[in-house]
Amino acid sequence: MLEKKIIAGFDGYIDIIYKAIIKDSDYFSSLPEFAEYLKEKGNGNAAIQMYEKECRLGGNAPIYARTMRNLIKNVTLIGMLGEEEINPVFSELYKKGETYSIGKPALTYAIEY
Repeated sequence: MLEKKIIAGFDGYIDIIYKAIIKDSDYFSSLPEFAEYLKEKGNGNAAIQMYEKECRLGGNAPIYARTMRNLIKNVTLIGMLGEEEINPVFSELYKKGETYSIGKPALTYAIEY
């Protein structure tokens, strides 16, 4: 391991990945297919069922810190990782080095095809 010191900050996101459901356990396979479905609904209302596939850490600082901690011994992360305590999504980072939170993480909602 390299003997360097890195401080990474200051963002922090929780990435929530969804799959859009056509019917039962059949998922949309592409963005154009999903767009066509929405277009067919016209100006009316449409209900779209979502399956939460994954919830993972996100943001440049947490991802960078996680990568650097595999190469360098002394990596400090300062980011938006939780208000009262660090969110469990970031627990792997908290256990592997100096980690400080400065606020609530932002949320990213993504639909995967």
